[in-house]
Amino acid sequence: MPNLKNRIPEDVEEAILDLTLENPALGQKRVSHELRGLLHLALLRISV
Repeated sequence: MPNLKNRIPEDVEEAILDLTLENPALGQKRVSHELRGLLHLALLRISV
């Protein structure tokens, strides 16, 4: 039985999987930074 307290939202998990499958050479730190950048751009688009 999975521990639901430690789960991340499905859309975040999907974004991580998409990025890692498209760029298998990226490490954990780079994936994290790339996703932060994408999130920042998405927030900018919403706020404009």
